[in-house]
Amino acid sequence: MTCQFKIWRFIVLTLLLIGKTDIACGQSLNETDSTVTSQPKRNIFTKIGDYFKDSNKEKEPGKFDISFIGGPHYSKETQFGIGLLAAGLYRPENQPEAPVSNITLYSDFATVGSYLVGIRGNHYMTDSRIRLDYKAYFYSIPSYFWGIGFQQGSDNENKTKYKKRQAQFITELKYRISDAVYIGPILEFNYFSVINPHSLTPWNNYQRTTYSYGAGAAISYDTRDNLTAPKSGMMLMVKSIGYPSIAANSYPFGITNLEACIYKGLWKGCTLAARGSLSMAHGKHIPWGLLPSVSGETLRGYYGHRFCDKNEVEILFELRQHVWRRNGIVVWTGAGEVFPSFDKLMMRRILPSFGIGYRWEFKKNINIRLDYGRGRFNESNFIFAINEAF
Repeated sequence: MTCQFKIWRFIVLTLLLIGKTDIACGQSLNETDSTVTSQPKRNIFTKIGDYFKDSNKEKEPGKFDISFIGGPHYSKETQFGIGLLAAGLYRPENQPEAPVSNITLYSDFATVGSYLVGIRGNHYMTDSRIRLDYKAYFYSIPSYFWGIGFQQGSDNENKTKYKKRQAQFITELKYRISDAVYIGPILEFNYFSVINPHSLTPWNNYQRTTYSYGAGAAISYDTRDNLTAPKSGMMLMVKSIGYPSIAANSYPFGITNLEACIYKGLWKGCTLAARGSLSMAHGKHIPWGLLPSVSGETLRGYYGHRFCDKNEVEILFELRQHVWRRNGIVVWTGAGEVFPSFDKLMMRRILPSFGIGYRWEFKKNINIRLDYGRGRFNESNFIFAINEAF
């Protein structure tokens, strides 16, 4: 499973408790006896329900609105563990019409020895003309690797168990030069390490521990109504990062990403979301952890980094339907492919993906999601995460 934005299985139980509590609260209000003047005692479930009942309501400008959710979880990869998530929304008091900034902190610790800590967010400043996007995390988790390229990934005999350690820091400073056009610099740091692999074969001549420092720029056209759960608008982006052979970078290389996302309302409560992307790595020596891959974050259903190569392309369509109160469902279908060069693109290497998901609005335009996806080679995956896949 993808670890970066995987939230915990305990969320499902918590949401069920909240749903039951909301109903109980409603009944108690309607069944109040006029002769009783004292308020009934609130049990633990009522208190939990009251805490979350208004957590998705938009607060007044100038107030920092933060909520927490946490508890135990279980999965076949991590077994038993405990996690905590905090999500905050804020907007300057003197800019009531400015977009809402957001921040998310997350952590997870499990009995198999895996752990994850991270932070991500989008911060608006200078009357919304500048936006700072940032993400930083570190995790250590038992994982699997098949090797580089479609052929290696499609052969399950190559599957090797190891402990993966990864750290990443990315920050993008975006300047709005017109109503919807942003341009700005990017700074990035990546660390990958292979610990105690059962076999070294999948890595071939690749260094198993790498540190990569990079800088670049991005330009985008962005008309989305919000960044975390868009319902209308589009986003077109070109991003390129270069990693020179300085400091810990053993060899120079670069990575370029092209991405297009479109969001359109179809009927009441329904949004059609479409995404297409192309990632290209340049250079002879690319760290294995930075190779473009069908990661399972957007094409859910594939194990993270099972299919990776110097290039990756994907297309995805998703229907998002609001159902009732803070609950919604999604269905999606899409496909991707990894390839060493454009003359190696082949129909027989296409990796399809389809699935279904559940959404619960934790904060305003911040959804906790549970997705189940399936792919080729009998691959399947559950994803627990915060915010939409794109």
